[in-house]
Amino acid sequence: TAEMFRLGGEWWQRHIIEGVRPKADGLKRTTDFLAALYDVKPEEVAEVEVTEARELRLRYASLKDQAKAIEDQLTEVTNLMRDTAGKAEVVKSGKGVAWSWKANGQFASKRFREAEPELAARYTHQVDAIDTERLAAEHPEVYARFRARVLRVPKKEI
Repeated sequence: TAEMFRLGGEWWQRHIIEGVRPKADGLKRTTDFLAALYDVKPEEVAEVEVTEARELRLRYASLKDQAKAIEDQLTEVTNLMRDTAGKAEVVKSGKGVAWSWKANGQFASKRFREAEPELAARYTHQVDAIDTERLAAEHPEVYARFRARVLRVPKKEI
């Protein structure tokens, strides 16, 4: 407990008293905080040292490649499990359920519309939606305030 108070005191001193911002981490709440913290200013340009930019971009590219490789491996294992299940909803091993592949996911609206157009027309209804194009044209400052920011990293080297 004393160690927690000491560490908390150091954090308070460094980040609150001295005003040194904590380094961004990988938590979802940090992503949400950064999105809320900055109002985008399209005319503003941030500068970063070339070595830091290269390092971050290389790390980003490497992690994206690793994530893609893991995603591909996960898809392979998932497909092996689906193939093993075949037409069955449940796959057992010994006395227990190993996995299931049940038809309880989201409804495939697009496939349904293509396969059953008359029936789909009978079950289609209007949904309230915000006219974002009109909002952008008539209230550009409000539209800009609620636009999500997307991080894009060009593939070419800097």
